[in-house]
Amino acid sequence: MINEEDLGLVQTPVHCFYSDIENFNVFASSNDKADFSILHINARSLPKKIDSVLSFISSVNNYPFSVIVITETWLYKNDYTALYNIPNYTFVCKGRSDKRGGGVGLYIKRELDFTITDNPNMSNQLESLFVQINCPGLKKKCDRSYIPPTKGGC
Repeated sequence: MINEEDLGLVQTPVHCFYSDIENFNVFASSNDKADFSILHINARSLPKKIDSVLSFISSVNNYPFSVIVITETWLYKNDYTALYNIPNYTFVCKGRSDKRGGGVGLYIKRELDFTITDNPNMSNQLESLFVQINCPGLKKKCDRSYIPPTKGGC
């Protein structure tokens, strides 16, 4: 069993919500921009949907997300990832080597200093990518763990 102490996590207040584009734009225009913000997109094939991802980011008024998390990139371990760049972000990903589907990726704002880290405590059933982001005055750990569906259920 993985617990927060194994991952080195510290509980901090988080403002998290699901929203459509219109409501998000109302929220973003009426609030100060967060010091650190994360957007999650389940792409179900980044190669086929990169244009939709770029369009979506544009439609949320180019909100300056610190990290954009992508699950189900459907990238393979040795894919040429420069094809999937987003302006002003660095893309790091962990594709699959043996199966179709799955894969995780992070777009990290270029001005953020980050290090890709390992977490040996993670299960082999999880697809994970850990980075430590060093923001002025504090460090943030960002993990994208994803349990891909299996044939016949979880």
